[in-house]
Amino acid sequence: MSVLARCGRFGLVACVALSACERGSASDARASAAAEALEGPYWKRMRTRADAELTTNSACPILVEAFNAKNGANTSYDKLVEATRAVMAAPPSAMSEGDVKSCGEALLVQHDTNRAQAVARAVLDRAHERRRTRGSFCPSAKPIPADLDHLARGPYRPDVIELDAGWRCLGFFDERADPLVAQFEVKVRSASEVEVIARRPSPNAGEPPTEYSARSWIDKSGTTQRELGVK
Repeated sequence: MSVLARCGRFGLVACVALSACERGSASDARASAAAEALEGPYWKRMRTRADAELTTNSACPILVEAFNAKNGANTSYDKLVEATRAVMAAPPSAMSEGDVKSCGEALLVQHDTNRAQAVARAVLDRAHERRRTRGSFCPSAKPIPADLDHLARGPYRPDVIELDAGWRCLGFFDERADPLVAQFEVKVRSASEVEVIARRPSPNAGEPPTEYSARSWIDKSGTTQRELGVK
């Protein structure tokens, strides 16, 4: 099925970025459900802008196709951003400078959004894996990075000395190579409930950060339940 046919109401830019995320975690059928939960003020506004751009600007699909050709099957965040910036630096000749900027920035926003959500879900999965192997959840883990201002300067790579007992117990950053595009925190609510929060600073002065929550709990039947969405 073509990219255009798969996009549905999410728009072409959102769909292409999400498809890259899905390729990296094909077993996670919740990716599309998480995308539907994007109703926070910042993400909703950015998605609306991207959809409006695609509706009125026929140049965006040209950039997206160039991105697909450049990126190939790469799914890591660094590679996605690298391919996007490469086509923005050397765009198809049919595109104007303004089109390249607006379409390219929308695609970069979607890379960040999908990456933040994918990491939050992966941390949640790790928390439950540890619960199964050690009999209880790891302790709550403090926000990484501690200061959201770090993200205003670009993606963040945590240092081992920043990791508290909760993060060390999870062992999540022991095997992660991609930088962080959001601040992540783990809150153990009870012996059967845990929540992972991903925070992104707003690009607009005075606006609070957007929080994406991935929460799960063990119900009375022993089934793991999940709730994903923007807080």
